[in-house]
Amino acid sequence: MQRTEREVGAVVGAAVGDALGAPFEFGSPGDFSRRFPGTLGEMCGGGGWDPGEATDDTQMAVLVGESLLDCGGLQLPDIFARFQRWAAGEPKDIGLQTEDVLTSGEPWDMAAALHFQINLRAAGNGSLMRAGTSAVHFAPSGRAATMDAARRIAALTHGDRAAWDGTAALHELVRVALDGHDPLSAIPVTLAEVHPDHRARWAVVLSDGWHPDDATEFRRGLALPRLGPLGAAHHLHVRPGAGCRRRPRRRHGHGGRRHRHACGRGVRSVRDPRTVDRSPARPAAGIRRPDAAHRGPRRTRPPPGSGRDAASYAGHTMTRKSRPLRSPLPQRDGVDAVRLKLPADGAWATVRDHLVERLAPGAEVIDGMLAAGEFVTADGPIGPDAPYAGGQLIWFHRELAPEHPVPFPIGVLYQDEHLVVADKPHFLATTPRGSHITQTALARLRTELGLPELSAAHRLDRLTAGVVMFIVRPDERGRYQTLFSDKAIRKEYEAVAPYHPDLALPRTVTSRIEKVRGVIAASEVAGEPNAESRIELLGHRTVEGHPRVAGHPHVEGHPHVEGHPPTHLGHYRLRPRTGRTHQLRVHMNSLGLPLLGDPVYPDVLDQPAPDDFSRPLQLLATSLEFTDPVTGRNHHFATRRTLQAWDAYEAWLGNPGTTG
Repeated sequence: MQRTEREVGAVVGAAVGDALGAPFEFGSPGDFSRRFPGTLGEMCGGGGWDPGEATDDTQMAVLVGESLLDCGGLQLPDIFARFQRWAAGEPKDIGLQTEDVLTSGEPWDMAAALHFQINLRAAGNGSLMRAGTSAVHFAPSGRAATMDAARRIAALTHGDRAAWDGTAALHELVRVALDGHDPLSAIPVTLAEVHPDHRARWAVVLSDGWHPDDATEFRRGLALPRLGPLGAAHHLHVRPGAGCRRRPRRRHGHGGRRHRHACGRGVRSVRDPRTVDRSPARPAAGIRRPDAAHRGPRRTRPPPGSGRDAASYAGHTMTRKSRPLRSPLPQRDGVDAVRLKLPADGAWATVRDHLVERLAPGAEVIDGMLAAGEFVTADGPIGPDAPYAGGQLIWFHRELAPEHPVPFPIGVLYQDEHLVVADKPHFLATTPRGSHITQTALARLRTELGLPELSAAHRLDRLTAGVVMFIVRPDERGRYQTLFSDKAIRKEYEAVAPYHPDLALPRTVTSRIEKVRGVIAASEVAGEPNAESRIELLGHRTVEGHPRVAGHPHVEGHPHVEGHPPTHLGHYRLRPRTGRTHQLRVHMNSLGLPLLGDPVYPDVLDQPAPDDFSRPLQLLATSLEFTDPVTGRNHHFATRRTLQAWDAYEAWLGNPGTTG
């Protein structure tokens, strides 16, 4: 078999396998065998799906492939934006977790992580099930590159490393199969690349003789026991190029999602996405584009445990699952209550037992909250002895650590029924993250303006001041956020940094910037550029003092501290074309122009005390300009703030933290 045949088979086989299994996703064990007794079956409809119709996972796989083609490589913001547009079009089906992440209003590099931080569970199998196109695309790049790409793409919607590692393992085993080797022989080497915290669990699932009947983790949609192609190849004895045949003495016909890809993905072999027809007039077969004319019949899932088999749903017109229920608890200080969904398959006798095991505070705190009625369902508070009910939704407010108030007001530049445009001060985070929850622009504006559903269209770093946009109506969020991902909005910044007369300006800086989660500083690395900034000089002058160290007097022994020699300052206009984390700070630093007050570039300094609001970073988002996608109006919003180090350098050096 030629490699191109394997590649075509991998992409097409994944779509076919998913279409074969989708009608049985919410059925009960034995549905398939009852419908096709004694045979391998055939393509059929059911569960709201037409025979052979592309599923949500297949549609997302196509979106990934199209992004890789259109961008000439991996551009995570572009993939996330495509996912968002697809989700906003109300596809026929979409996973609960994926929908929550894509409609959260958070930036592409934070949405899944914040979802996981709150919900604590995010190891769904969606990232694995859409990985066919990316696995083929990155296979020629080798083991390290393909597994790294898999983790990055998975992390867009799944915050749990277990999902990343499962997708990475799939990428690697597909790579081995495409090279014409037996992927089963590569399992030990692949497991060695899995994170140690999850290696043992994956080793059990991939061990010889394991079968889905042996799974101990049965939450619907969980990645671990639903290995798709790995399970098919390993447990149905499928080899590259071979057909599906039954494992002796094991019955087929399990209900649920875990067998959806078994045959199709076991035989797959994938064509390089670069050879796929990308004409927009010819969408992949069975895929319904997210516009009203092609949305097709909607569906609703049968209740878990209802016992209705998938065949009984054939031809049944169904409605897409409803949006998540509104929280019965009001916000606290602009912060939503946490929503938990109890796993469908659980052995806990009471809700209390599950909460004690799942949540960090411990039994004493949980018992106190239950006694005070702080855990609620849509029907009211949960009692200490409430019986466990899988699938039940529970809301509660976390006990938040104290935060130092940021002592600067938020200016409101514009407000209508669609938008709020704010003038954010330095030191105030845009959205809740980490230790900054209530002291954020979003939480404060929700409270001050009485807009509990307000969400952020984009984000400014906590240390950056200036113009930031928020969305009033949740159903319009996607249309405004895509302005940024589609580069349909003009952003300008100003900054104060050293002045170098020998540096030719204006200039455009391009580079590849990578930000590793858990590492404070982003870095420029070799590879295809993913960041572009236009830098212009507005003016320059000479002042007394050193712009870097004088702003951080705790750095002792620095050769420039003694005597504070004269400093040449520059005032710069910055126009980013892309939106990488710390992009402007990184690009300015790469030119030898670190921004005044920057505690990260060129060196990571000791972090100041939480209540130290002195010497703010001299970076200001000065304006946003765009055409409103809802009203059609042309907008131009400009900050009323200025950069203190340029207006009054000595005052900035001695700034006691009285301005934002």
